[in-house]
Amino acid sequence: MLSLLDSIYMVVILFLTILTILFFIARKKENSPTKLKYLITILLAISLIIFVLNSLSSLTRSSKLLISSDILINNIIFFLLCFSTALFIYSIHNAGEDVVELEDPPFFKSRKGKIEVGKVMSGSNQKHKFFLSLKDLEKHMFICGATGTGKTTFLQNFLMNFKRRFNIPFMLVEFKGEYHFLQKKIEDLLIIRPGENFSINIFNPGTSLPEVHAERIFDILKSGKFLDENAEFSPQMEKVLVEILTKVCENKQFQSWKGFYQYCKGYAKNKKNEIPMLSQTLISIKNRIRRFSLGSLKALFDTDHKIKVENIFERNILIDLSSII
Repeated sequence: MLSLLDSIYMVVILFLTILTILFFIARKKENSPTKLKYLITILLAISLIIFVLNSLSSLTRSSKLLISSDILINNIIFFLLCFSTALFIYSIHNAGEDVVELEDPPFFKSRKGKIEVGKVMSGSNQKHKFFLSLKDLEKHMFICGATGTGKTTFLQNFLMNFKRRFNIPFMLVEFKGEYHFLQKKIEDLLIIRPGENFSINIFNPGTSLPEVHAERIFDILKSGKFLDENAEFSPQMEKVLVEILTKVCENKQFQSWKGFYQYCKGYAKNKKNEIPMLSQTLISIKNRIRRFSLGSLKALFDTDHKIKVENIFERNILIDLSSII
């Protein structure tokens, strides 16, 4: 017969095994039951201590006093204890590889900043408020969540709280029109719609040399994958395009897509005897830039607008890309 203490110990081991299996299943489902992990850790530590003490006690007893039922019970307990320990360790390190466990920020550290973000949650319980400082904003912020969980609302409230505390301009880029109402909440917020109330004349070199600016335009088009990355771009095509861009940038009369195509005609006429297969080269160039020289992006890269690029960073700016996406 088992003693009362042995019976209780056996129940604890069985309970520990069940909890460990449940913890393993939860981790496989990419959940992170913190309270259950702590409970298993405590039960596992207590069970190991009791097992060691019982093992030492059995060594001091005569082998004649050990009956077969006691040996069987001890073997079962040993097996369940080893199984629970191994499964628990595996669950922590491997079963939930995609689960990111974040520590709750301490109370005093949560209140060092001035920008209220929200409240620290522990499960479904609210613990304390959390604030960010300007120094925190020097780092990247990652806002994630399923559809409808409040990512947009969080960012809207964050910007309003930020502007209440600091007179520092910000720039927000979006493509759904979800932040337009901020114009009523934040003073001096300018909404920019590329191609409608804002555009950049890429052919205007400003204070740069035309040939330098032409190379810059080509590099931007190439790195921004405006040119078809799957098509071969020969050295002759690059040379011809840069030469045309240089002449377009030199003459204000040609600093538009209309002027660009107009100069292409003159270039083809003047250089046809110097450059072999020039007409095919020009056709290839035009095909590659058609998507933004004739499409919806044309208005964005064709004319100057009264909003100067250098002034954008001095104001609160909302860039709405819905007009070109």
